[in-house]
Amino acid sequence: MTVTPEPRIPIIRVDYQAGHFFNTMTGEILQEIPGAVMINFQKNWVLWPEWTGKPTMPMCVAGSDKTRGNCEECRLRQWQGDTPPRCSEELSVVLQTGNMLVLLVSRRGMSRPLEQWIEMQNIMGNPLHGQELTLRLIKDYRNSNAELHRIAVLPGRFLTKEECEGNVRVRSQGYPVELGLKTVQEQAPSEV
Repeated sequence: MTVTPEPRIPIIRVDYQAGHFFNTMTGEILQEIPGAVMINFQKNWVLWPEWTGKPTMPMCVAGSDKTRGNCEECRLRQWQGDTPPRCSEELSVVLQTGNMLVLLVSRRGMSRPLEQWIEMQNIMGNPLHGQELTLRLIKDYRNSNAELHRIAVLPGRFLTKEECEGNVRVRSQGYPVELGLKTVQEQAPSEV
């Protein structure tokens, strides 16, 4: 019997302290992601177990843990006085870099410029896949003592009509873009 390998999209994790991206499939450490074209995105609530120093699987993704119920009613999503919630929002973005699709998974708070770029494209009626982007990690200017990095978005050239149509073909060729977005939390955590 021949077993068909499960399709996977390489995941780009973010090391917020070191200020670099890490490709989980190739092991590459990247200072920036140049010439990327956004194909799709998804926002999620994810509950990670307490940090142990080892990669772990999430305990709950967008209310999938039936013992805690849906996200809106879950105590772990709420602030408890001055204590932040254990559950966090994440932004998952499918990017085309060259001829490869990769999945960038990041905390929404640290990727707000990317989310703002998505919102701006929506307001202007532009397709997400119509412009090249360079993604870079910069020091978080909001808190100089935190020593963390945030994702910065540097918009690049607009793609031609033919290039945009090629990006639509990539999405519609049966590559598991939606599958990748739905199962990203099953593949790897967002942080190193």
